[in-house]
Amino acid sequence: MGLGTDVIESALAGTAQLMALAFAVKILATAVTLETGGSGGIVTPLFFIGATSGLALARMVGLPAGMFAAFGFVAVMAAAANTPIAAAVMGMELLPTQLGVYAALCAGTAFLMVGHRSVYASQKLGFSKSAGLEVPLGVPVGEVAPTGLKIRKGSLTDRVHRLARRARTPRD
Repeated sequence: MGLGTDVIESALAGTAQLMALAFAVKILATAVTLETGGSGGIVTPLFFIGATSGLALARMVGLPAGMFAAFGFVAVMAAAANTPIAAAVMGMELLPTQLGVYAALCAGTAFLMVGHRSVYASQKLGFSKSAGLEVPLGVPVGEVAPTGLKIRKGSLTDRVHRLARRARTPRD
């Protein structure tokens, strides 16, 4: 079926004619292929998923399709591959100068939102993305268990967790 680069290119041009959930189908197909031992890549599916999800969002809310396909492209790359700088640079190369800055912001935001995860389990954590969490640094992402994360005392995260616990505690 190919890599889907023609679809990626037409999404970035804003001319792709796809079903709205093409990105979901690609996520499912890629996951099934890789989990069943099939050979397949990660990067090109990420590009496809990002560009087509951005395109779908743009069409759903009536915004410029090519621009939002590029925003999706860089945001998914930054989040999934944990590469915000490379994604931001790609966004600035894909879009005119005044829009490249917004693509870089999309990449940075997605990178921060995804937490300490990556599609590359061997990728090592160089710094913590959260002021509210203590994360072991220099450890591959795939080896960090949720139990290895600790909430920093006095942080906003700590306060939110305490409020949530109080809300769940039955009152007499």
